[in-house]
Amino acid sequence: MKYFIPLEAGNYYHIFNRAIGNEKFFKDESNYIYFLKKFMAYINPVANTYSYVLMPNHFHFLIEIKNKSDLYKRYTELELKKEKSVIQLEEDLDYEKFVMQQFSNFFNCYTKSFNKKFNRKGALFIDYLKRTLIDTDDYLKNIVLYIHQNPIHHK
Repeated sequence: MKYFIPLEAGNYYHIFNRAIGNEKFFKDESNYIYFLKKFMAYINPVANTYSYVLMPNHFHFLIEIKNKSDLYKRYTELELKKEKSVIQLEEDLDYEKFVMQQFSNFFNCYTKSFNKKFNRKGALFIDYLKRTLIDTDDYLKNIVLYIHQNPIHHK
Protein backbone atom coordinates (compact mmCIF):
# COMPACT_ATOMS: atom_id res chain seq x y z
CA MET A 1 0.00 0.00 0.00
CA LYS A 2 1.30 3.44 -0.86
CA TYR A 3 0.58 4.89 2.59
CA PHE A 4 2.88 2.43 4.35
CA ILE A 5 6.03 3.58 2.61
CA PRO A 6 8.97 4.07 4.97
CA LEU A 7 9.91 7.55 6.13
CA GLU A 8 13.57 7.55 5.11
CA ALA A 9 16.22 10.10 6.00
CA GLY A 10 16.69 12.85 3.43
CA ASN A 11 13.41 12.26 1.58
CA TYR A 12 10.46 14.62 1.17
CA TYR A 13 6.95 13.48 2.07
CA HIS A 14 3.40 14.70 1.96
CA ILE A 15 1.95 13.53 5.27
CA PHE A 16 -1.69 13.80 6.15
CA ASN A 17 -4.27 12.39 8.49
CA ARG A 18 -7.84 12.97 9.49
CA ALA A 19 -10.09 12.55 12.47
CA ILE A 20 -12.14 9.40 12.94
CA GLY A 21 -15.67 9.54 11.54
CA ASN A 22 -17.26 12.97 11.78
CA GLU A 23 -15.02 14.09 14.63
CA LYS A 24 -13.08 17.33 14.54
CA PHE A 25 -9.72 17.47 16.24
CA PHE A 26 -9.58 21.25 16.14
CA LYS A 27 -12.60 22.70 17.93
CA ASP A 28 -11.15 26.04 18.96
CA GLU A 29 -8.06 28.16 18.41
CA SER A 30 -6.28 26.71 21.43
CA ASN A 31 -6.39 23.26 19.79
CA TYR A 32 -4.51 24.54 16.75
CA ILE A 33 -1.89 26.22 18.91
CA TYR A 34 -1.40 23.18 21.14
CA PHE A 35 -1.18 20.87 18.09
CA LEU A 36 1.56 23.01 16.53
CA LYS A 37 3.40 23.30 19.85
CA LYS A 38 3.48 19.51 20.17
CA PHE A 39 4.39 19.15 16.48
CA MET A 40 7.40 21.36 17.13
CA ALA A 41 8.40 19.29 20.16
CA TYR A 42 8.04 15.83 18.57
CA ILE A 43 8.40 16.25 14.81
CA ASN A 44 10.56 19.32 14.29
CA PRO A 45 13.64 17.53 15.72
CA VAL A 46 13.29 14.75 13.12
CA ALA A 47 11.87 16.60 10.09
CA ASN A 48 12.04 19.94 8.35
CA THR A 49 8.61 21.40 7.60
CA TYR A 50 8.09 23.41 4.42
CA SER A 51 4.33 23.78 4.15
CA TYR A 52 1.26 22.83 6.12
CA VAL A 53 -2.45 23.36 6.59
CA LEU A 54 -4.61 22.52 9.58
CA MET A 55 -8.30 22.01 8.91
CA PRO A 56 -10.95 21.19 11.54
CA ASN A 57 -10.95 17.47 10.70
CA HIS A 58 -7.66 16.89 8.84
CA PHE A 59 -4.18 18.23 8.16
CA HIS A 60 -1.46 18.18 5.50
CA PHE A 61 2.28 18.73 5.91
CA LEU A 62 5.16 18.83 3.47
CA ILE A 63 8.20 17.58 5.36
CA GLU A 64 11.73 16.41 4.74
CA ILE A 65 13.06 13.75 7.11
CA LYS A 66 16.37 14.95 8.52
CA ASN A 67 19.64 13.19 7.73
CA LYS A 68 20.75 10.15 9.72
CA SER A 69 23.31 12.12 11.69
CA ASP A 70 20.64 14.54 12.96
CA LEU A 71 18.22 11.69 13.65
CA TYR A 72 20.83 9.82 15.65
CA LYS A 73 21.64 12.95 17.66
CA ARG A 74 17.94 13.36 18.55
CA TYR A 75 17.63 9.66 19.38
CA THR A 76 20.57 9.83 21.79
CA GLU A 77 19.21 13.02 23.41
CA LEU A 78 15.92 11.26 24.11
CA GLU A 79 17.59 8.08 25.36
CA LEU A 80 19.86 9.97 27.73
CA LYS A 81 16.79 11.46 29.42
CA LYS A 82 15.53 7.99 30.29
CA GLU A 83 16.50 6.47 33.61
CA LYS A 84 17.53 3.13 32.11
CA SER A 85 18.71 3.97 28.63
CA VAL A 86 20.48 1.59 26.30
CA ILE A 87 21.80 3.55 23.36
CA GLN A 88 22.11 1.68 20.09
CA LEU A 89 25.05 2.21 17.80
CA GLU A 90 24.42 4.62 14.96
CA GLU A 91 24.63 1.86 12.34
CA ASP A 92 22.15 -0.32 14.26
CA LEU A 93 19.42 2.28 14.71
CA ASP A 94 16.18 1.64 12.77
CA TYR A 95 15.71 5.23 11.60
CA GLU A 96 12.29 4.68 10.02
CA LYS A 97 10.99 3.09 13.21
CA PHE A 98 12.40 5.96 15.28
CA VAL A 99 10.73 8.61 13.09
CA MET A 100 7.41 6.72 13.16
CA GLN A 101 7.66 6.49 16.96
CA GLN A 102 7.99 10.27 17.10
CA PHE A 103 4.79 10.62 15.08
CA SER A 104 3.05 8.07 17.30
CA ASN A 105 4.14 9.91 20.44
CA PHE A 106 2.94 13.19 18.93
CA PHE A 107 -0.52 11.84 18.04
CA ASN A 108 -0.89 10.10 21.41
CA CYS A 109 0.10 13.25 23.30
CA TYR A 110 -2.37 15.40 21.37
CA THR A 111 -5.18 12.85 21.66
CA LYS A 112 -4.77 12.48 25.43
CA SER A 113 -4.89 16.25 25.91
CA PHE A 114 -7.87 16.64 23.57
CA ASN A 115 -9.76 13.81 25.26
CA LYS A 116 -9.16 15.30 28.69
CA LYS A 117 -10.22 18.80 27.60
CA PHE A 118 -13.43 17.62 25.90
CA ASN A 119 -14.23 14.77 28.31
CA ARG A 120 -14.09 12.08 25.64
CA LYS A 121 -12.42 8.69 25.28
CA GLY A 122 -10.81 6.70 22.52
CA ALA A 123 -8.93 7.32 19.32
CA LEU A 124 -9.03 10.66 17.57
CA PHE A 125 -6.96 9.98 14.44
CA ILE A 126 -7.42 7.23 11.90
CA ASP A 127 -5.15 4.25 12.52
CA TYR A 128 -2.08 5.23 10.55
CA LEU A 129 -0.24 8.24 9.21
CA LYS A 130 -0.86 8.58 5.51
CA ARG A 131 2.13 9.64 3.49
CA THR A 132 3.42 9.82 -0.05
CA LEU A 133 7.02 10.08 -1.14
CA ILE A 134 7.77 13.21 -3.14
CA ASP A 135 10.25 12.08 -5.73
CA THR A 136 10.19 14.79 -8.42
CA ASP A 137 10.43 18.58 -8.49
CA ASP A 138 7.05 18.81 -10.25
CA TYR A 139 5.41 16.71 -7.54
CA LEU A 140 7.02 18.94 -4.90
CA LYS A 141 5.59 22.08 -6.54
CA ASN A 142 2.16 20.48 -6.89
CA ILE A 143 2.06 19.43 -3.22
CA VAL A 144 2.88 22.96 -2.07
CA LEU A 145 0.03 24.31 -4.21
CA TYR A 146 -2.32 21.54 -3.06
CA ILE A 147 -1.62 22.22 0.61
CA HIS A 148 -2.10 25.97 0.26
CA GLN A 149 -5.30 25.61 -1.78
CA ASN A 150 -6.82 22.98 0.56
CA PRO A 151 -8.70 25.49 2.75
CA ILE A 152 -10.23 27.08 -0.35
CA HIS A 153 -11.26 23.67 -1.68
CA HIS A 154 -12.99 22.85 1.63
CA LYS A 155 -14.48 26.32 1.94
